[in-house]
Amino acid sequence: EEARRAAATLRRVFVGVGAAAVVFLLIIGGLRVRSSWRAATIQAALARSDWQAALTLDPDNVDALIGQAKAKLSAVPHEIDGALAALGRAAKLAPGRKDIDLVRAAAWLKRAVDAAAADRIDDATKALDQAKRYTDDARELQTGRQAIADVWLKRAVDAAAADRIDDATKALDQARRHTNGERDLEAGRQAIVSAWLRRGRIAAEKSDAKTTATAAKEATAAGATAEATAPLRARAMMFEAADMISRDQVTDAATRAIEASLIDLSVTKSVLTAAANVPLKQAVARQFRTRFDAALADRDWDQALKI
Repeated sequence: EEARRAAATLRRVFVGVGAAAVVFLLIIGGLRVRSSWRAATIQAALARSDWQAALTLDPDNVDALIGQAKAKLSAVPHEIDGALAALGRAAKLAPGRKDIDLVRAAAWLKRAVDAAAADRIDDATKALDQAKRYTDDARELQTGRQAIADVWLKRAVDAAAADRIDDATKALDQARRHTNGERDLEAGRQAIVSAWLRRGRIAAEKSDAKTTATAAKEATAAGATAEATAPLRARAMMFEAADMISRDQVTDAATRAIEASLIDLSVTKSVLTAAANVPLKQAVARQFRTRFDAALADRDWDQALKI
């Protein structure tokens, strides 16, 4: 009897263990099915670029975080803060992934371009510096650099138009730091040249010899052609000639006036025809006569005819 009871008890134990094993296997199987379903669902979400769906199932999915960041950068307006937050989380989960750094660089470059467009040049420069932390590819960085250069170039043009030539020159130097092409700076250079020529003409009208000469010199340094500065250079030399006449330096005055005529004859003539410059005109005539006689004496007929 005791043997039968022991056998019955043993059978019940075996049945219980078997049932538990079946339940365990069913649970494991269910978990595996659920895991497979979850993985397949995440992959499907990634394939259709449904980043939020993927992140709902797996908040630590790095590919989904990168995709979400790219989507935010493509949005209008750009969601740069959100993109950087997603990328920051991705970088913590997968440090060293190059594609994360490339998207980070793109985010900061977009911020630089947006800030430059709003004329917030300090913010744009800081954003560009941040982009440089994640890429050293000059081609990648060129978009941000050019946006900043364009702002500085506009400031140079505006400053030159307002006759703030020092400010214009400094702005043009800043633009030069951010662009690879000198041709892109042409508008700024021309604006500065025009400002110097304008300042020189105003000085000439006021008989300000020093400022006229300085303006001609600075315009040349800024890229003005010899033809463009000729009237100012000739006018400055005629001012010097008139000053020499007033100090009784007749020969030097006549020589300087003749040099001015070789630069711009029309300016020289207009100055000599003024009533106040009769002594200078007479000195020039005498100088020409002296040169003419010397050419005749030397039988230099070509030079005589030229004089």
